[in-house]
Amino acid sequence: MIRFHPDDWVDVLMRPFDMVSPEGNMYVEIAAPDIRMAAAVVLGLLALAAWRHVRAPRGPALTLSALVIAAMVPWLSTTGNGRYFLPFLVLLGPLCIGLVRLLPVTGPFRLTLAGLLLAMQCFLLSQATPWNSWSFGPWREAPYFALQTPPQTTDVTYVTLSNISYSLIAPQFPPQVGWVNLAVGYPGERDRVALRKVLAGPRPLVLLAPSIPSQTQADGQPSSAVREAFAGLMVDHGLSVAPNARCTLLRSAGLAAVTLRTDPTEAESALIGFWMCPLQHEPAAVKPRSAPQRLRVDAVFEAVERLCPRFFPAGETGTLRIAGGYLRQYGSSDTKLYVFDTGQVLYKFWRSINPEMIGTQDQVLAGQARIDCTRIRAPNWRKGGL
Repeated sequence: MIRFHPDDWVDVLMRPFDMVSPEGNMYVEIAAPDIRMAAAVVLGLLALAAWRHVRAPRGPALTLSALVIAAMVPWLSTTGNGRYFLPFLVLLGPLCIGLVRLLPVTGPFRLTLAGLLLAMQCFLLSQATPWNSWSFGPWREAPYFALQTPPQTTDVTYVTLSNISYSLIAPQFPPQVGWVNLAVGYPGERDRVALRKVLAGPRPLVLLAPSIPSQTQADGQPSSAVREAFAGLMVDHGLSVAPNARCTLLRSAGLAAVTLRTDPTEAESALIGFWMCPLQHEPAAVKPRSAPQRLRVDAVFEAVERLCPRFFPAGETGTLRIAGGYLRQYGSSDTKLYVFDTGQVLYKFWRSINPEMIGTQDQVLAGQARIDCTRIRAPNWRKGGL
């Protein structure tokens, strides 16, 4: 994943100063401004400039500086994700104090400088507090993502459609059940064969999808619009909700807390949970990939992938049918490509508010469409915005 991976040497050299910015997606997903690495760079340069006049022991600060710099090489060359640099982020505080001690100034000035660094870090944290940034709901008691009463049937395979993992609720189901996620695309032939084998297996298939309160009928059934959306997402796999089948609403206090961001009342959480709908599998209903429309859509995707292979790596994902068009999701770069039935071709970076127009299908196939690959990522403080 290249979410935090530097694009060039400028990004590498500016990483300590980028980390000061009070915006998300700099070195972790949340806004967690940190002045310590930038301070260490500045203090280190000041110490080098005054090297002849340094009287304090140099060894500890030099050793710690060398350790942090050496650790930054594999960090920035692999992910650049702050969560994998935490041990060294913890060392930045002592490193800053060690570098302050090297400065050939008076003791009171060193103490003042250390206090200013601490005050600036506290100020940044007060302006963009990271506390509870990951917390969508309070975890006060077990289970940590409560379901009303998970079904205890063991001989079943649950089919999910979300790109988000169901790992928080899966342990509450019997361990013998099967799971398969259709959102990943299954680009490789081996994966497609394995998927077809699971879907054609003897176990009953049950769709598990989050409910939408505004689209939930009084009896807990999904609306016709939701059923139509389910059909569009599963059509390429020959799956559909069984005719006249009734879905079960598995209520979830955990999902209600995430949806409402409060402690939900009984009435508020009554329609929030997960739909479980029996599925039928009809492989004969799957449109062959050689269909002219599908071949054209895949050709459009492949043409865009050649324009910016770093952000749209070929072979990473498969084509998904969505309402009104087709989608490819590239997990390694947090980008999506859309080819709509109207002819429009768009891309979207996860931090961007709106998708960006690439051109029409005809323009992409004719080689007339262009993408500035350096501007796919949302701009940061150095590139014109927060």
